[in-house]
Formats: sequence, structure tokens, C-alpha cells
Amino acid sequence: AIAVSNDSSRIISGGVNGAVRFWSMGTRKMEASLKEHKAAVTSIVVRSDDKECVSSSDDGSCIAWDMVHFRRTQAMFASTMFKCCIYHPDESQILTC
Repeated sequence: AIAVSNDSSRIISGGVNGAVRFWSMGTRKMEASLKEHKAAVTSIVVRSDDKECVSSSDDGSCIAWDMVHFRRTQAMFASTMFKCCIYHPDESQILTC
């Protein structure tokens, strides 16, 4: 899975090993690697203010990440495989499927 921040300053990637990585477009270096998913990352979506993103995984987890301090802010677990996540248009909720 891959996403780009709205200001195009970062790329966020998710791999088959469950890691979510943050890459700086300016320096072309990895800023952080966060591994909390236990299976492949299936989707990543960035909030409009570029301060948070959400990743979903085949392991049934959906995790919100702080893109300023590079840490988990929220996690949701279910007995399913999340293939996609997206913010509701007003960004008050995260929708998964």
C-alpha cells in the first residue's frame, strides 16, 4: 500500500511485513518505520491536514498514526481482513471494508 501526503512532502508505504514507513520527499530518506500490524498492510489514507494517517491490514487491524511524532494514536481490531480504509468526508469517522 502507498499514499502521498496532501502537501506532497511525504510518501507513506505499507509492506507485506506489516510495517508502515514514512519517507521524506525532500531528503529522500526514511523518517520512521512503525510495525504494529501482524500481516500485510492493505491500504493507507492521509487526513487532509497531513497530521494523521490510517492504515488497514489483513490481520484485522486498522491503526491511526500521528505523522508529526510518528506514533500510534488509535487502533481498532476485528475478526476480519480490512482491505480498505478511508476517512468520512468530514473526517469525523474512519470507514473500513
